[in-house]
Amino acid sequence: MTQGAATNRLVVGAVAAFVFSLLLALAAAWLLTEYYWYGEDLDLFVWPIASCALVSSVVFGTTSLRAQGEGALRVAALALAAITVLLVVFPGVVALVAAQSKNPPVVLRSHDQFITVTLLVPILLAVLLQWRLVRWRWLVARRQTAPTTWPWLTTVLGLLLALNPLGLAILGAAIKQSRTDWFASLWLMVALTSGGVLLLLGWIEWRIRVRRAR
Repeated sequence: MTQGAATNRLVVGAVAAFVFSLLLALAAAWLLTEYYWYGEDLDLFVWPIASCALVSSVVFGTTSLRAQGEGALRVAALALAAITVLLVVFPGVVALVAAQSKNPPVVLRSHDQFITVTLLVPILLAVLLQWRLVRWRWLVARRQTAPTTWPWLTTVLGLLLALNPLGLAILGAAIKQSRTDWFASLWLMVALTSGGVLLLLGWIEWRIRVRRAR
């Protein structure tokens, strides 16, 4: 394979990663806004999520063209995740998003933690998916094997359990710990137990993948 063909494949892979990651991120944002605000104000989250997904795809695409090893893509993913967290929790960002709402303040502006979650989770999911897809294309372009030790099955299971009305309700009650909720301690125990089981399943899947990769 010529250098030009390999470069073209990497570029196409970065574009495809952007499209798939954007669809995943917007789907997650829709589920979160549907639960928190009954679908209202989804448009407020589209442009910041799409912008971050575009920037991260450019970073991954540029890194994949210059990287000498796949470790550079891992570093880029960690850096993008850290920058995302810092940007979302930076003072004024959440207030800026809330200020665009046309709904009464009680609908959106008084729930800053919900806005933070609705921004953070989809963007981090986009970064994660882009990293794995770009890494895979980078290895394929160099005719290298692309075994992955990432526990994808457990990751998908965790997302399905968390990003649904019941899962979001349990997580919300577990975090909020309202004094008026008689079952607050129960929801906390359910959330912690579920998290522990997912971590155990993830570790088992990771060990299996490591053995197969050898």
